Amino acid sequence: EAHKTAILSKFPDGTRATKKGLRAKKLGEATNPGPDHLRIWSQNMRSWHTNCLALLEDAASMQVDVLLLQETNVSASATPSIMNQAQRHGWQMIHAAPTSRNRGGVAVLVKPPLAIVELDRQQTENGQFIMAECHGLQESVLLGSLYRHGSDDQFQIPTELCHILQVRHGNQWIVGMDGNNDMVNGVISQQMQAVEIGRAHV
Repeated sequence: EAHKTAILSKFPDGTRATKKGLRAKKLGEATNPGPDHLRIWSQNMRSWHTNCLALLEDAASMQVDVLLLQETNVSASATPSIMNQAQRHGWQMIHAAPTSRNRGGVAVLVKPPLAIVELDRQQTENGQFIMAECHGLQESVLLGSLYRHGSDDQFQIPTELCHILQVRHGNQWIVGMDGNNDMVNGVISQQMQAVEIGRAHV
């Protein structure tokens, strides 16, 4: 399965950030330079235990700064172990485990000099999301990862995420997701586009 990438544009119109004409802001810091652009992968990885080593090696070889992962399928009790594993490979990780035997689990990972602080999470049988604030750039940016199970008929998980983004109006944000929905013309796409034009979702 191909990796999905979002790179913040170096051009003032920002059109390359999402390939859909939405504006994105170039981030960087003169006194303590972080990346002059963010290379981001959003990936449904099916299973952390099966696929993590290949994914982390591929990300390192492609100089990826941020990973937004869905369907880690890692329990809460095993979360400290995988966070330690990610740290040994040079990543800071925040993980939200599934709450039932349904597939799920989401994570946000960053490479130094970036660092993340968890802001919010939601973990139900209908899915999970996690939202973190990323530091190490001239301006902080919100990073999110969401997994919606097909049983979420009311789209409660993406609705909650959109509420958080609306509350934090003015923040730049990037969200990677597996919504089990038409991501071009479906309900979730309409929800995300309604939050605020000028932000990006992957």
